[in-house]
Amino acid sequence: VGNSKDLEQNKVIDKEGGFIGLGRTNTLADDLNKEYFTRVDLSTTNSIPLDVGKKDIKLITPHPKNSYRITMNGNKPVAIEILNATEFWKGSRYLVILVD
Repeated sequence: VGNSKDLEQNKVIDKEGGFIGLGRTNTLADDLNKEYFTRVDLSTTNSIPLDVGKKDIKLITPHPKNSYRITMNGNKPVAIEILNATEFWKGSRYLVILVD
C-alpha cells in the first residue's frame, strides 16, 4: 500500500506507456522488491485492513472484482474483504494498492 512515488522508489511498480507523463499505467516492477510486502497465509486471510486515510484506492495487481469487496466507513476504505480466495489470488500472489 502506498502512493505512486513510494511504490516506485521501493521498486514495487513501474510506470509504462503514455506520452510526456500522460496516460501512463502502473504495473508491477520487473525487479520487484519482495521485502516491501507483508507475508500472509493465503488460505486463511479473509480480510486485509487498510489504514490509508483517503477515499480513493486502486488495486494495481490483477484481482477479479467479484472475488473481493472494499469495506467502507463513510467514504473511507477500511478493509478489503476477500470473498473467494482461489479467484482473488489466481492472477497474482501479490496485492499492490495505490493510494493517491
